[in-house]
Amino acid sequence: MLIIGIAGGTGSGKTTVVRKIIESLPAGQTAVIPQDSYYWDSSHIPVEERQNINFDEPAAIDFDLLVKHLKELKAGHSIKVETQGTIGTEDELTAEEIKEADVVILAVDIAITGTERFEGKPTIKVPTNVCVKAPKKLIEKIENELGK
Repeated sequence: MLIIGIAGGTGSGKTTVVRKIIESLPAGQTAVIPQDSYYWDSSHIPVEERQNINFDEPAAIDFDLLVKHLKELKAGHSIKVETQGTIGTEDELTAEEIKEADVVILAVDIAITGTERFEGKPTIKVPTNVCVKAPKKLIEKIENELGK
């Protein structure tokens, strides 16, 4: 497995670079993990204050969780992250991605929409802090649930 990190400021062309890399590789052989999916949870902050958060600041990103997910990928686990929040849904899971998933993890602290898409799939709902503080235990729980 090859992991490529693309860095740059807002509007610097990172998304274009990622698209070009994906286009140059065999279909279905790449996964994109957007750093935007790793912003610290701000759901506890009033909406008016959330609008003042500078998401370009490195402190806005949970790099520890990002690194943990990358390590899990290297260990053979595949992760696709959809986010829902004040700016809407980003990186929405496709019907095909849901169909291919072994398990759905709903790491949520707020109400989300579209959960009917996961009917018939093993689904584990946990608070986001469980994913951050105990990812190995979460993986063990998933493996136990799938082993049933």
